[in-house]
Amino acid sequence: MIPFRLVLAKRNASCNATSGIVQVNVTSTYPQYSTKGLNSDNTDGVSADQARALSRWDTNLYYNIYMVNTFDSVPLSNTAGLQGYASFPTNPAMSNPQTLTVACTTNTNNFSVWIDYNKNGNFESSKLVVNNQSVAPGTNTNLNFNIPATGVMLNTPLRMRIIADSNDMSSTPCGQLAYGQVEDYEVSISSSMLATQDVNNKSQDFVFYPNPSENGMFYIKTPVNTALDIQVLDVSGRVVYKSQEKPQNGIVKIDSRLTKGNYVVKITAQGTVKSEKLMVK
Repeated sequence: MIPFRLVLAKRNASCNATSGIVQVNVTSTYPQYSTKGLNSDNTDGVSADQARALSRWDTNLYYNIYMVNTFDSVPLSNTAGLQGYASFPTNPAMSNPQTLTVACTTNTNNFSVWIDYNKNGNFESSKLVVNNQSVAPGTNTNLNFNIPATGVMLNTPLRMRIIADSNDMSSTPCGQLAYGQVEDYEVSISSSMLATQDVNNKSQDFVFYPNPSENGMFYIKTPVNTALDIQVLDVSGRVVYKSQEKPQNGIVKIDSRLTKGNYVVKITAQGTVKSEKLMVK
């Protein structure tokens, strides 16, 4: 098995920045969609081909996913089974306890949650953070858990799997559900120790310049002579550049060739961690 991860597109087919989400007013083309929705068994609504034709990116470059809320004149909120959501901070600090908020709209469901802390593509039992917790319909329910002190990849997109089932079948990450739903989310865990380390190492500050940077090129003035481990993270916590550099006369030159945007530069040297915001224009 080859693991893979789907992410929202950052650039559209014209190479312009995009959120990866396109909202389409289907009713303006097919008025029956407002009440009939998409056809499943019926034929008086809108077909899948008609809906896809309204917005479809090049399938050789993108994986198109369509979300609708009504099939055969019946809104999903009126159907049996799980129709709900889960919310989780995209960049939680590594401090405990953590809180995950879940909800379902129909029937009591049992929720289980796993986080692939070491990003090995597996959900071992040690990664089970919420185990078969019962959640009543129509209410936001907080589920608490602790992030372990070791074995966690920080500032890196990790996969969190949430499984809910009304028949108490949510206890295995890849099992067969009786009547439920599986959702995967991306989370990035940051270390709450960074701020403390930065304050304690004011006497050994690194200096970044110029900031803002042109085309991702900048310099780091360092108080240490040993090699620096350098990572640049985007606003989602994804590592977009990394290198190990040895200072020359106390200066390190970085040519990251990053696109315009806001980033965080993380430097590790001699047990010291320094994080600094960087703007590329």
